[in-house]
Amino acid sequence: KLASPIERTATTCFNIVSDIITYIIPSIVFILINLGFLTYYNSYLGLIFILGNLSWMGVIYMYWESLRVLSRDYELSSLKTDSYLVEILNNLDKVIVRGQYTDETAEFNKLKEDTISKAYTYYSTVANVVFLTDVIILATIFSCIGYGMYMVKTKQLSVRLFITIFTLFILFREKVTGIALQTADMIELYGRSEA
Repeated sequence: KLASPIERTATTCFNIVSDIITYIIPSIVFILINLGFLTYYNSYLGLIFILGNLSWMGVIYMYWESLRVLSRDYELSSLKTDSYLVEILNNLDKVIVRGQYTDETAEFNKLKEDTISKAYTYYSTVANVVFLTDVIILATIFSCIGYGMYMVKTKQLSVRLFITIFTLFILFREKVTGIALQTADMIELYGRSEA
């Protein structure tokens, strides 16, 4: 089933608001609470955590505009292909009677390949940004855990508190990866609304 423009707009608005309320806000609150806890307990650990968070946020901010443009181009190409397909299907009898089958098929294949190419470009760029974000997150986590292990070794940190911090970092990784994926989805939805 092909979606009408109003249906696409309504679905886009619903998904953006739903993602913000369901994923983005709770994850940001979780990160802020972790930031406060780590900074309160040890300022150096908090500083490592702050720098790591600013780094992955900077990566997302740096790629935001290019992802938005790629998403918009992909959605425009997809809409053009969809509308061409609907036009062919609505006029199928005329296409067959006039012998335009090969011309229409060639034109549709050209549109289809263009859409596939733009989809590949967009989604591979999203995958690269999420990968880069994951690398930064893991580097932050390993730095903080390494420093925490040093603190346990020098008796500045209890084993119980280290296990607590370690657990928080595991949850942190899930939340930030979720934010990166949801941001990519929101950019895709925003590109769909621009198309």
